[in-house]
Amino acid sequence: MGYKTVREGEIMTFDVNQTEFADDYGRAIWKIGINVVPLDISLANINDPETREGCTQIYRCTMEMLTDMYNNATDYKIIGPIDYLSFFFEWMTGKRHVPGDIRNRKGRFVNIQKKLQRFGFSIDGETLTNERYPLFMKYWLLLWGRCTVLYCDFRVLVPGYKRGKTLDDMLRPRSDRYKAISKALYEYALEIGARRLPYNQYKPYCFVYRKKHVIVLGGPIIEVPYMNQYTQGDMAGELRNLSQSRKRSRTVKNSSPISRRM
Repeated sequence: MGYKTVREGEIMTFDVNQTEFADDYGRAIWKIGINVVPLDISLANINDPETREGCTQIYRCTMEMLTDMYNNATDYKIIGPIDYLSFFFEWMTGKRHVPGDIRNRKGRFVNIQKKLQRFGFSIDGETLTNERYPLFMKYWLLLWGRCTVLYCDFRVLVPGYKRGKTLDDMLRPRSDRYKAISKALYEYALEIGARRLPYNQYKPYCFVYRKKHVIVLGGPIIEVPYMNQYTQGDMAGELRNLSQSRKRSRTVKNSSPISRRM
């Protein structure tokens, strides 16, 4: 299959409801694409014109690369998607050690450079520049260490911004069905008087109920630790069980786990 030409500046919208992919490489690219924060969210509280332009250039370049990679996955498979989108810039700026299989195979490194030339990148000596997106490297260096740059969460540049996903952040890359179920569970947890626990990056939406029951929104499941035992079930089933329980009673007996396997 030949290379599929993508027009300069063309970017695609990654559908969170997509379920079929040509191969695992395409799925990996899609997974990155659905997690990129949209500009209307990431730039909402950034007013400086140059900062907005620099961030916009990073976003557009990233999405342009993802679009080309998704449409021409076979042409990119010599290394993983993250290598092109993140690690290469870290290698060129000394932020990350170049792995031996890349460093010792100069043909592979040149191949990577040639692919990035499609998006305006060029190397002058040891300096990486971009003619099409001239502010890319300046703001990439500014953002590096504050966030995972390829996801374009420019909110980290806002003074006083506290990192930590909101409910909308957590659900944005999820399917529409997952969003509906998760929001219903979230609202139900608050309705029954559950108390949200402090933010934890591994379990960002965790609630404690009567000191024994803990509801966690994450993955495609909720987890309910009870008497040092863990049970897991499909979220749709959990929602149905919780809804039926709400109709029968406003209380949950301490002797019965909230969750049961479907």
